[in-house]
Amino acid sequence: MATFILTIFGGLTSVTESGLACPDWPLCEGKFFPQMVDGKQYEHSHRLIASFVGAMTFGLMALILKYRRHQRHLVKLSILASVLVTIQALLGAATVILRLPWEVTSAHLAVATAFFVLMTTLAFLTHPSREAMPAVQKSLTRFIVPVGALLAGKSTLARLCAGSPGNADLLTDEIVQLMPGGICFGTPFRSNVENVGQPGPVKLRSLLLLTKGPHEAVEPADTVVALRELLPQLFWFDTGEGSLGEQKRRLLSLVDTVGVQRLTFRKDPAVGPFLKQWLLE
Repeated sequence: MATFILTIFGGLTSVTESGLACPDWPLCEGKFFPQMVDGKQYEHSHRLIASFVGAMTFGLMALILKYRRHQRHLVKLSILASVLVTIQALLGAATVILRLPWEVTSAHLAVATAFFVLMTTLAFLTHPSREAMPAVQKSLTRFIVPVGALLAGKSTLARLCAGSPGNADLLTDEIVQLMPGGICFGTPFRSNVENVGQPGPVKLRSLLLLTKGPHEAVEPADTVVALRELLPQLFWFDTGEGSLGEQKRRLLSLVDTVGVQRLTFRKDPAVGPFLKQWLLE
C-alpha cells in the first residue's frame, strides 16, 4: 500500500511539474519540513513517503533473512527490492541535481514501475493466507494417511476400506504432500486407480503406522519410534526451499501437530467400520 501511495505522489509531482519545487536534495530549501506550497506539497511529500518505503523495504529484507531464509526465492526478491529502492533514491537525487534530464527521469519511471511490481509480488508471496491455506474442507478432522514401508499393508488397507462408509476418511495409500499446519494433498490410490482419493487440501487427523495383527486396535505411537519409522518414507528433493534438515524439522512439527497412531489390523473388511468409529470418537 505504501508503495502504491508513493507511486501516486510521484505521478502528482510529474503532472504538476513540481519536480524542481525543492531545488536541493535531500532537504527542501535546506529544511526537513518546508512550507508545503508551490508544488512542495507534492515533491517533498513524495520524498518523505519514499524514505518510509525505503526503510520498510530494508526492514522486510531483514525479517525475511531472519525468519524465512530457507525460502530462497523470497530472499532473492527481498534483496532485489532493496537494491532497486536504493537505485531509485539515487535516480531521484540525480533528477533534482541535474535539473530533470529526460534520460534520468525516464530511468526513474522505469525503476519505479519495476519496484512496484516486485513489491506487489512480495506482498502476495508473504501473505499469511499462503501458509494458512483457508480453503480447507469443512470436515477438518476426518482424514488419515497410512504410513509404512513396502509390504506394510498400505494398499491392503485401502482395498479393505473400499466397501466401507469410512472409505472417504482414508486420504491415500501412496504419496501425500504435507503442508504447514497439518494440511495435506492426497494422490490417487495405488491399489485402485479409479479412486482419486481426496486431492485436498484437507486437515489431517493423524498419520497411521501400520502393523498387521490378530485384531483391530489404534494406539498412540511413541514420537521417537514414529520418527524412526517415518524418516525412511520421506521423499525429499531440493526445491530451493530448504535443506534436508529443514524437511526433518517440518516432519517433527507435523508429528507434534497431528500426532502419530499405530494401527493394528487384520486382513478383513471389518477394519473399515473400525476406522470410521475411531474417527467419530
